[in-house]
Amino acid sequence: MSDAVSRGWHYPRIVAHRGGGTLAPENTLAGMRAAQARGLQGVEFDVMLAADEVPVLMHDEAFGRTVPGRGAVPLTPSANLVRMDAGAWLDPAFAGEPVPLFADIAHWLIAQGIWMNVEIKPAAGFEALTGRVTAEHTARAWAAKPADAVLPAPLLSSFSEAALRTAKLAAPDIARAMLWSQVPRGWQATAESLGCTAIHTNHRHLTAALAAEIKAEGYVWPHGLHRQRAGTRPSPPGLGRRWDLHGSHRSLSRRLRLTHRGRAQRPRCVKTSPLRVLRYRRAP
Repeated sequence: MSDAVSRGWHYPRIVAHRGGGTLAPENTLAGMRAAQARGLQGVEFDVMLAADEVPVLMHDEAFGRTVPGRGAVPLTPSANLVRMDAGAWLDPAFAGEPVPLFADIAHWLIAQGIWMNVEIKPAAGFEALTGRVTAEHTARAWAAKPADAVLPAPLLSSFSEAALRTAKLAAPDIARAMLWSQVPRGWQATAESLGCTAIHTNHRHLTAALAAEIKAEGYVWPHGLHRQRAGTRPSPPGLGRRWDLHGSHRSLSRRLRLTHRGRAQRPRCVKTSPLRVLRYRRAP
């Protein structure tokens, strides 16, 4: 395993979920700008392939939640997707916010010095293809970074083993992380075969024994839940309310998700909504 994909967490500890959390439409440029405006140095977002195999930012395969109408991302050309309204579902103030191309977002983030955790989110039946294409685009964007860019290389993550496997073949020097809602038996063999640097999982399903097992293998995992008042920046590691799971928070990664209750506010009141983030902690 090369230094570029060595195990451990080498990235920002606080990462905005789907770009702007609840402050702006998920998986949009408006979301990325919301994270940037609040001092976040890293963002996580979802990438799916359009019908023409062009990667776009999208979480749901089917239309209806974040974009209007009936249809599906893998059945729609990217030229049509980028003309769709991906903002009005959250608030009328975001009406007209387009579905972005992954290439555009990747180049914008790198230019702004913002690290990216690219979650490969394949539509059913397109797992291997989505992994390969997303990895190729990620590697291409990273290779084109400015010579004076100072930020960690991107991280690819996915719930799909098939997607990560083809991502590894297409861009072996881009780090990978396996996503599991619940870590299965035999996880070590899967993580090893995929060359993963980290494991992302739901902390609610972790036991003390499993946490220790993951730590012993040199991986990091996200855990914890943190709510932060709106209009404030995420507190630095060691501050604010925390959940110490199995006494491991000082040596394993922490994933703290800022959530919200109620409807997101309009931009003029945007500071009254909390920013949803993921927090990680480095392994020793």
